[in-house]
Amino acid sequence: MNKEVSILIGNCRTWCSIELAIESLIQRTAYKPFNIIVHNQARIRDKGNRVAYLNKMARNGSIKLVEGEYRPRSDLDGHGKSVKKLLSVCETELALLWVSDIEILDSTWLDMLVERMEGDNILGVADFKPGRNHFDRMWIAPRYLPDWMLLDMERYKEIEGDDDWDLSYVPFPEWPHPEVFMGQSPPSNPDHNPPKVFRDTGWRIWEKMAKQNSRGYKFVPLPPNWFGKKIHHFGGIDRNSFRPEFPELQMKLAKIRKRLEILREE
Repeated sequence: MNKEVSILIGNCRTWCSIELAIESLIQRTAYKPFNIIVHNQARIRDKGNRVAYLNKMARNGSIKLVEGEYRPRSDLDGHGKSVKKLLSVCETELALLWVSDIEILDSTWLDMLVERMEGDNILGVADFKPGRNHFDRMWIAPRYLPDWMLLDMERYKEIEGDDDWDLSYVPFPEWPHPEVFMGQSPPSNPDHNPPKVFRDTGWRIWEKMAKQNSRGYKFVPLPPNWFGKKIHHFGGIDRNSFRPEFPELQMKLAKIRKRLEILREE
């Protein structure tokens, strides 16, 4: 019997594509059983088309809607707070961290992830991104963006910490893992301030796995060709949905609307 998967959507700033994300999950996921949990961080909970949509989907049992504290777009920590909230209400054996600007293309997408959980001491399926120079002013700590990570919840709870999903900046001299940036050009300092390290969402999970892993847990990588063939990510929608002047954004939104029409005709 398959383990049940909770698909956790941290709906922090993204509204534009939530319908496509949810309905493609429902219609194009062969794996069973699964459920969808959405974290609603909207300013107004009972007004607006998209809030009404989420409420309707919750009433008909398609999703579980978890209310959360409103966080403005300028609050970059909102995504991490949303992940923490969703994980706290997850009651299934497996949890998949997801976002609302994804369309499912192939019905076997989730089977491929769950199959990779088979093995000894596997905590999850995910790809970490290496540290790098960002905007020529700071390093980004090794992390994955928790948009497509499958977690074994029993094992995760053994190592879970309050700061697992927090963001923070620290001066480079205070960063305890300088070897991560070996061979990379140091950031410039136009203001003569020490280079900073931006510890993005999920960096603590990397640190626990790479530096403090007494249990020997491990992550396995995402399946090859998973992006593009199994799922499509409309990147940048969440960060830029409030910037209608961006031509590229308008093209993405038009594509999302068209893809939603096609999905509803299937």
